Amino acid sequence: MKWKPTLMPKERELMVIPTQIGEDGTIFLHRAGVGSDTLHVIKNALQAKFQNSDFVPPSTFPVIGEACIAKYWLDKNWYRAEVVKVLDNCIEVLFVDYGNQEVINLQDIRLEPVMMDIPRQCLECELEGIQPTTGDSQWPTDILDFIHESIVEKMCTMKIKMPPEPGKPLRISLSLPGDIVLEDILVEMGFAKKVELAGRSICNTLIDDDEMLSSVTPNGSEEINVEMVSPYLYPKIPDKGKIFPVVVTNCVKPNEIYIQRLKLEESSSDEEKLINQEFEGFLAMMEELGENGESFPVLKDLEQGQACCAMYSYDDRWYRGLIKSASSLKVEVLYIDYGNSEIIPKENFSRLRELPIQYFMFPLQALHCKLSRLSPVSDSWSQEALVEMVDILFNNSLKFWAKVCDPGPPLEILLYSENVQQEMTLVYQSLIDKKLVKLDSDTEQEL
Repeated sequence: MKWKPTLMPKERELMVIPTQIGEDGTIFLHRAGVGSDTLHVIKNALQAKFQNSDFVPPSTFPVIGEACIAKYWLDKNWYRAEVVKVLDNCIEVLFVDYGNQEVINLQDIRLEPVMMDIPRQCLECELEGIQPTTGDSQWPTDILDFIHESIVEKMCTMKIKMPPEPGKPLRISLSLPGDIVLEDILVEMGFAKKVELAGRSICNTLIDDDEMLSSVTPNGSEEINVEMVSPYLYPKIPDKGKIFPVVVTNCVKPNEIYIQRLKLEESSSDEEKLINQEFEGFLAMMEELGENGESFPVLKDLEQGQACCAMYSYDDRWYRGLIKSASSLKVEVLYIDYGNSEIIPKENFSRLRELPIQYFMFPLQALHCKLSRLSPVSDSWSQEALVEMVDILFNNSLKFWAKVCDPGPPLEILLYSENVQQEMTLVYQSLIDKKLVKLDSDTEQEL
């Protein structure tokens, strides 16, 4: 049996009280003013049940990760714990509600855990964007002692920097009393160094501005050689050769579009059922955003790469966004589930709100695609080709299917629709026939 995971906070910035620093630099903490009554109930209940309990030798040794109840040597009280290492006649445990690890004699362990329905009460975190300056990337004991003395049992401010990942510490920035940022102090003192965010987990999707969609313009997207780290999860890309229903949500130029996957009419496999569940989950999330966006706090950190909840000026509805650029006078926001963007002037900054952390857990829905081997008939795309392509792609009477040619990035696809004979044809076949665009010979052979 295992303890339930910690409930993740909905806020992105909150007051916390660190309780312990692990040997690997993991920071364990409690939310200020939250859960203290629960901890009190747990402690009293465990003392009542186990204070005078007799040790019964277990038939088998506990295994790593197993939930248990253990007596803490310092105060002789019983606490909820998890087995982290099995030794000779001893067990090393993690006290899951506080974060400290101890080696406990086997007679002070009880393998009949109670209160299993109550989640862990301690948040497990790590500092984002820094690592130790040591060659083995391990924190020296004296530095861990310095961090412990600086933050444990003190009121601090925590900012969640990345969406939570199952089984991994929450990545955060931590400010000490007086608004002193712990990461900055560690770097300034030479105890830590900053690390690049690129190339880390899937949550840290790199987004090139030249891969982002702006509003449809005659010349397509601008060439901007800037990279940003997106805090949003990136969706699973279908395998090569897969065909699936889509809707086109934006067009940059005739061979560069954004699509969303649609619900499958028939779902037999587990993968297909999961696709439909995710689609329904997305619709539910959008409905919830529409209802709650107005109540979210106004966003204060207007920085490039900052996630947000933004009100789109066209329909005054709330959507998930990502700040592409920011100044004191205006902010450009990319709507990550649709691929379009807009400029929000200073007088409308109240349309930018903080996005609660639970909305990061749903993958972004706008897939950036290039239409396979579609090219202009001359050196650049003509205005006529762009206008005709937009007219076709946003024709509400047409249904589209995408076929994966190359998972990318960027994702490379062929885009089909049904003709009057219910045959699958290329959506842009009429543009090819009019010689507004062209396909290379390899693509024609694929068809």
